[in-house]
Amino acid sequence: MVGWDKFTDITHNTGGDYHTFPNLFTQLRIGIIYISLNVVYIIWLLGGRQNRQPDRQLGYEFICFNDVIKYVSVFLLIAFVAYPVGNDVYLYLQYGLMSLNGVNPFTHGAGGFASELSPLIRWGQSSTYGPVAQLLFMAAATATSLSPILAVYLFKLFCLLIHIFNAYLVWRLLRFSAYRSSITAAYLVNPLLLFEQVASAHIDVLISTVVLLLAACLRYRRYAMAMAVAWVGFLIKTLPIVWLPLLSVFLIRQRRWLSLAIVIACSLIAAVALEQTVLPTVGAWKSLLNPGAAGTANSLHKLLKVSLDSAPGISANVQQLLLSKFKLIAYAGFAAFYIWTLLKVYGRQRYRETNLIVDIGWITLVLFLLATPWLMPWYASVLLAIVALNPESRVFALTTLSFCLSSSCVYALMGVGAASSVVMVGLPATMLLLAPKLSRSWPVPSPVVEPELVRTAD
Repeated sequence: MVGWDKFTDITHNTGGDYHTFPNLFTQLRIGIIYISLNVVYIIWLLGGRQNRQPDRQLGYEFICFNDVIKYVSVFLLIAFVAYPVGNDVYLYLQYGLMSLNGVNPFTHGAGGFASELSPLIRWGQSSTYGPVAQLLFMAAATATSLSPILAVYLFKLFCLLIHIFNAYLVWRLLRFSAYRSSITAAYLVNPLLLFEQVASAHIDVLISTVVLLLAACLRYRRYAMAMAVAWVGFLIKTLPIVWLPLLSVFLIRQRRWLSLAIVIACSLIAAVALEQTVLPTVGAWKSLLNPGAAGTANSLHKLLKVSLDSAPGISANVQQLLLSKFKLIAYAGFAAFYIWTLLKVYGRQRYRETNLIVDIGWITLVLFLLATPWLMPWYASVLLAIVALNPESRVFALTTLSFCLSSSCVYALMGVGAASSVVMVGLPATMLLLAPKLSRSWPVPSPVVEPELVRTAD
C-alpha cells in the first residue's frame, strides 16, 4: 500500500523533490521487511538441501519451464500487484510521452515537458536511457491518456514478462545442469529482483536480459552477435559499454578478425543512423552518460562527503578539491583493475567463455563499489544473472549475494547520514576478504558441462 499512499499524496502537489517513503514508520516497516526477506532467501539459498543434492533427489525436478513458473507464481503475482516505491517509472513514462508528442527526450529535459506526469517527476534532465529502452517507454506511455496508474501497470507488466523471459534464458542455458530447476526457481523469486526489477519496475531488468543473451552468444561462440548484444545493451542503459573492451580483447585473443570487422562496420552504420535520427547532437550522445547524476549516494564518495561535512574547519572549496581528487583516485583504481583484467583475458592459458562472463561480473562489481558515486540499490540486480549461470564461481557468488543484501539495507537506512554507504560498500568488501575461506566449506552446484562445440568463424 505504500506506493498507493505515495501516489495519492504526490498527485495533490504541483512538483518537488518527492521522498521515497511518506513517513519514517513506513520507511522502517518496508525496509525491515525487505531486509528480512533477503536474509531468509540467502539462508535458504546457502544452507538449504538444494546446495547438496541435485533436483532429482530433492523431488522437484521439473520437466518444463512452465512447471517452474507454476511453482513460484504467487511470488510473481505479489511483485506485480505491489505499487512502485520509487519515482523512476514516472520518468520512464514521461520520456515515452515526450516521444509520442514529437519531443526528442535526448535533446529536451523531462522537466520542460508538461504532462499529467509532470507533478511526479523528480529528475528534469534529458533521457539517460537509450533508444531501445525508449521504445518500451513509448509503448507503456500510450496508456497514460486513460490513466497514469494504468500506464504504470502496463510498464510493470512488461517488466514481469521480461523477468520471466530472463528466467527462461537461465533455464535454457542450464539444460545440462543437475540443479537446473532449483537455480531457475531461485532466480525467479530472488527478493532483490522481484522488488527492484518487477515491483519497482526498473529498466535494469533489460540489462539482465543483455547479460544472459551475451552469455548465450559466448557459450555458443557467436562472437559477432555477442558484441552486437553489448551494443544493444548500451542503447538501453550506459553500463554495457564498459564490457566492450573485454569482449574486443577476447576476440583478438581468439583471432576473430572477421567478427571484429563486422562489429566495427555495423557499429559505424548504427552510429550514423542514430546521429541522423534520435541523437543528432553531441549533447544528445552525452545524455546517455547520465550527466544529471552528479551527486553522491550510498557510496565511498558519499561516505567521504559526509565525513568532510562533519569535520570542522574545512571550507567548501577544500572539500570540493578533496572530493575531486578522491574521484580521480577511485577511477584510477578501477582503471588499474580493468587493465589487469584485460591482460588476464589476453594472456591467461585455457581462458574460456565462462571465464569472460565472470570477469564481466567482476568488472561491473568493482565499478559499482569503487568508482560509482551515485550508487542505487537496484544496480546489484544485474549481477545475479551471472551468479545463476556460474554458481561454481564461489567468491564472486558470495560477494554478489552480500552486495545484494547490503543493497536491501539502503531503504531502512535512508536519511541516516553515511550509514547506507558504510553498509552498502562495507558488507560486500568484507565478504570479498572472507569469501575465499568461506567458499571452501560452501557446497555449490558443479559447473555446467556441455558437449565441446566446434570452433568456427562467425
